[in-house]
Amino acid sequence: MKKLTDLSAMKDLRRSWDSIVYLMKYFKGQKHSALYIFLQILLTVLDALVPVVYMIIPGLIINELSADRDIKVIVSLASVLVAVPLLNHLKEMTLRVKASELYRELRRAFQGELQSYVADMEYASLEDPKVAVQLNRISMHAPNAPLEMFSYILRLINSFVKILAVTSIIVYLNPAVIIVLLAIIAINAVVTKKINVANYNFGLELSKLDNEYWNEFYNLTDHSRGKEVRIFRLKDFFVNRDTGIGKKHDDVSKKQDKFGARWRMVHAVTSAVQEAVLYLVAILKVLFDDLALGSMTIFMSAASQFSSAVSGIFNAYLEISSYSMNVDEMKAFRSQPTMLENNGNKMPLYDKHSVIEFRDVSFKYPGSERYALRHLSVKIPCDQKLCIVGENGSGKTTFVKLLTRLYVPTEGEILLDGINIMDYDYVKYQRLFAPVFQDFCRFNMPLSLGIACEENYDTDKLNNAVERAGIKPLVDSLEKGVDTYVGKNIDPTGFEPSGGEDQKIAIARAIYHDAPIYILDEPTAALDPFAEYEIYTKFTEMITDRTAVLITHRMAAVQLAEKILVFQDGNIVESGTHKELYAQGGLYTEMFDKQAEFYVKANEEKEAIDWRIGKNVV
Repeated sequence: MKKLTDLSAMKDLRRSWDSIVYLMKYFKGQKHSALYIFLQILLTVLDALVPVVYMIIPGLIINELSADRDIKVIVSLASVLVAVPLLNHLKEMTLRVKASELYRELRRAFQGELQSYVADMEYASLEDPKVAVQLNRISMHAPNAPLEMFSYILRLINSFVKILAVTSIIVYLNPAVIIVLLAIIAINAVVTKKINVANYNFGLELSKLDNEYWNEFYNLTDHSRGKEVRIFRLKDFFVNRDTGIGKKHDDVSKKQDKFGARWRMVHAVTSAVQEAVLYLVAILKVLFDDLALGSMTIFMSAASQFSSAVSGIFNAYLEISSYSMNVDEMKAFRSQPTMLENNGNKMPLYDKHSVIEFRDVSFKYPGSERYALRHLSVKIPCDQKLCIVGENGSGKTTFVKLLTRLYVPTEGEILLDGINIMDYDYVKYQRLFAPVFQDFCRFNMPLSLGIACEENYDTDKLNNAVERAGIKPLVDSLEKGVDTYVGKNIDPTGFEPSGGEDQKIAIARAIYHDAPIYILDEPTAALDPFAEYEIYTKFTEMITDRTAVLITHRMAAVQLAEKILVFQDGNIVESGTHKELYAQGGLYTEMFDKQAEFYVKANEEKEAIDWRIGKNVV
């Protein structure tokens, strides 16, 4: 049993050391990190010595007053007590202020590094619910993690300096006290570790509930959901769900509080025992060994400082050990694949002879056994206008995500000019595409920045994008023009775009980031026929000399295409021009006729209503 305990302790110690090394590497290369480390160590040593001065000097003054009463000695000792607070404040005004400034600077650097990592993660990872929970937890402590770990190390240094300063005093007066103090501290350390491990496990449970709670709260409060929440009277539904999650959260918190209170009782008992032992030894020394009263106060204070310092070492170690569990989470999170890990070094060149080829490509989402695409083979030559149609879930959007390298094929390969796209530089390859997705982003920022997505944007390019996307009349109607905020979350003078305006802004973004391949993924799903017609008109102008991939449910849009692919259950079941496919009388014909029938019927009903209104029948 002892051997197992020793192995566990060694494993715990090694784990803590690995965590320290892992987090301290983040300081490497950061501006002013060496100065920050130096200042913090200096401050830690000074912070440890100041209490020792306050511990010794008053006792020496009491001894002097009880014995020789030498005024020079008393004045000298009192002068030290007066000077220390002034010097300590000077230290705080200079060294501490500078260290705090560097702390904030480093925290921003670590936060930026985390954000950069998240932005480089594979897109598929962001769709994993487990990663979402991890990200919630990581975002809370990761920016501070290297700084927090360093603070634990500083606490160790502080405690060691204190121990060196006071141990000789205690040994001189009564060495047996050290054994008693160490025994009490060891008991407290075991209890503290037990509480820390339990708190970590409770924290995991609470984090999952927090994630659920904020998801439901977002459903209730998000502007885009506000209309349906009110019209369908979903208030009680979401409030009840929030309340249910809150009750579960309270139950876990209650368990955590009870567990901590129960085990902290041990701390209370050991503290009482410690005080009793210290006072007993001190009183006996005064009564039987003629210990001066001043020396007694020094002894009591030294014992307390020793106990505090050793506890500080144990607690700092336990905090490091406990924090190592968070570091393990960080390591697991950081093990998520990034776009740059599979980054090639070839530069993609896309010209009039270029061809993109899907060669026997299959794909299934992480954690799924079902293939979203299966044995897909297709070529997309430069300047081709390709239209992809099919039912929901047929694999259309997955195709685009693979094409743009947001996903990596499970099987097969995608080639550009005969070279696997994985061999190309990731960023350079993605710059070949100017997409307008169905779930395009609306950025709550000035319209100009939401289109250009860069601070120092090209004004001529921006104006051209605004003009070509058909939103110049909108911009001209805004008091601040392109500097007007989109949405009112930040600036109450902002504007709320309509669905058509929103999509034109997305198109303007694609035009500004001019690329040889344009992609429109279900661009008109939520638009009326007039807005749809206008979007397609603008799109036609955009793709004149470009490769274009259009994914749509609207069969009228196929007139833009030179080639049509019909998707069903992750396969291409038909391909050809509109005329060729319609003549085949297959799935495409069925889809086209159903939509045509719908529009004809809708038009007949409209004409009948108009006739009745004209005859005053309705």
